Amino acid sequence: MNTMKFSGITQTDGGVYQNVKIEGVAKINGDITCEELSLQGVSTFKGDLTCTDVHIEGTCKIAGDVKSRHCRLSGLINVGRDLEAESFTGRGALKVGGSLNAEKADIRFVYGSSAHEVCGQQLKIQRENANGALEFITDLIPWRHKGKSFRCALIEGDDIDVEHVTADTVRGKNVRIGAECQIRLVEYHETVSIHPQARVESTVKLEG
Repeated sequence: MNTMKFSGITQTDGGVYQNVKIEGVAKINGDITCEELSLQGVSTFKGDLTCTDVHIEGTCKIAGDVKSRHCRLSGLINVGRDLEAESFTGRGALKVGGSLNAEKADIRFVYGSSAHEVCGQQLKIQRENANGALEFITDLIPWRHKGKSFRCALIEGDDIDVEHVTADTVRGKNVRIGAECQIRLVEYHETVSIHPQARVESTVKLEG
């Protein structure tokens, strides 16, 4: 398989590659399948990404699904449908239109981030403070919501640790609800911890 490598301003079709490395501004009009994808800059993918390793730094919009073994996203990331990975690390501002499914997920968002669902085994979602320049940039993002929380309908996993999250339902084996969370329903199998500055409407211990 060939390697795709571009720098500067690029527009190309999708395809199957060994490695894909892009530095600069890129528009990919199709699906990409590869072993390793490395991207720095601004990029738009019109299709799906199927890669063993994904490392993106910058601003990236992906219209379809993302499937990988290891996925590291840093910057302003918008995934149109589902994101699936064995391990996922996200930094910055993130929007996933469908489900974010990872065995281990570590999300540290600036603010205005969301996913429809977050599911996996070990899940951590926390907010980090942004510097003034990054806050100015994120104010210009059309797809982010104006709050300072991570919003989703459902978070489900084994070990869950969340802060600054707004969700309808959080369901897990061991659940920690940190400061500034707003949760309608928490369901847990073994342990639950709720910060005094969190708001949880209902808590249910699940049997079995």
